[in-house]
Amino acid sequence: MEASPTLKEQVSILEEQVGTYETVKSSLIEIEEESDVTEEDFSGITFYSDASVKLYDIDSAYINQLLGTYAIVRMSEKN
Repeated sequence: MEASPTLKEQVSILEEQVGTYETVKSSLIEIEEESDVTEEDFSGITFYSDASVKLYDIDSAYINQLLGTYAIVRMSEKN
């Protein structure tokens, strides 16, 4: 029996992805451990939104200028 090119391609993709599939499959297995510990209450934890984070876009030329100024100051301190 001859396989179509499409079928060969699909088999090839499956063979390439078998490691990923096995990893995902094993990570989905839940291991229940017997424990006397009660469930913890995390309701007091405050989560901050991403909106509160400030992102700064600093130009590399500005960083180089700061490093150059720092190097000049350090050299003058040594003399």
